[in-house]
Amino acid sequence: MPDIFAVYNPLRKWKKGDLPGDPIISIVLNEIWTNNEGRIAVTATLANDSEIDYAIDKLQKDLESVRKESKHVLKTQNEKMRVSLL
Repeated sequence: MPDIFAVYNPLRKWKKGDLPGDPIISIVLNEIWTNNEGRIAVTATLANDSEIDYAIDKLQKDLESVRKESKHVLKTQNEKMRVSLL
């Protein structure tokens, strides 16, 4: 399960009888950290090459996880809506 990013499914509570729509998702941040300039940060402060490598590897791993989860959520939502129309 991703730590930094998450999948947001606005139709997650959709049920048979609700108006059908196109399933959509958004990739969101689980938490927001800002630096002293108010900019959103996706890592802690990094001070050396190994910290940079670790942080980037973690981001990539998290994004790959959210990619798989996003595809699963869309597939599941599509099937749920398709079956309800039969």
